[in-house]
Amino acid sequence: MKGSTTVVRMLHGVVLGVALAACSESPVAPTAGPAFAKGGVTFTEFTATYVATGLLDPGTQKVEAGVVETRGLTATGMVISTTLGISCNAVVEINSDLLLSNATGPVWGKMIECVTADEGVWAGSFDGYRVMSTGPSWVTTLKLVFRGVSGSARGYQVRATQVATSNDPANLGFTADISGVLFDPNPR
Repeated sequence: MKGSTTVVRMLHGVVLGVALAACSESPVAPTAGPAFAKGGVTFTEFTATYVATGLLDPGTQKVEAGVVETRGLTATGMVISTTLGISCNAVVEINSDLLLSNATGPVWGKMIECVTADEGVWAGSFDGYRVMSTGPSWVTTLKLVFRGVSGSARGYQVRATQVATSNDPANLGFTADISGVLFDPNPR
C-alpha cells in the first residue's frame, strides 16, 4: 500500500493546480493578458503557477487488479497568475485509477470551493491523464472547467489546461504550469 500512498501524494499536487487556475480577486474584468471580445463576451488568456499547500484527507484507496483506486482525496493549494494579477486558495476533491506498476492512468475530480481575498467563490470539475515520460518522470495533463458562483467571481468562467512534471511521484512541494482563458459574459 506504500506505493499507492506515493501515487496519491503526487496526484494531490497535479490536480490541485488545475482547480486553482479559476480564481479571481477583482470584480473588474482583468486588463492584463491578451484579451478579445466576441458576441458580448470578453475572453482573456492567462498563465498561472500552482504551489501545493496541504493534504486535508487522503480519502480511500484500494488496490484491485493492479490499479490503485483513490477516491475522495481532499487537498489545498494556491495558484498565482501574474498575467491576470490574481491568486486564490482552494479545496479540491481528487479521484484516480493509477496503475500500481508505473503510477499512470486517469485522474478526475471537482473543486469544492476556491475563495479569493475578496470572497469570490469558484466551483467546477477537472479530468485528464497521467503518463510516464523519460527519466523516469511523470507528466499529468488535466483539463478544467470552472464557474464563478458568488461574490466577485460570479458570472466568470474558466477553461484551462494544467501540465505538471515530476521526477518523484511522492513530491508534494512541486509547481505546475497552467494556461487557459477567462470568460467574462458580462464585461464590466
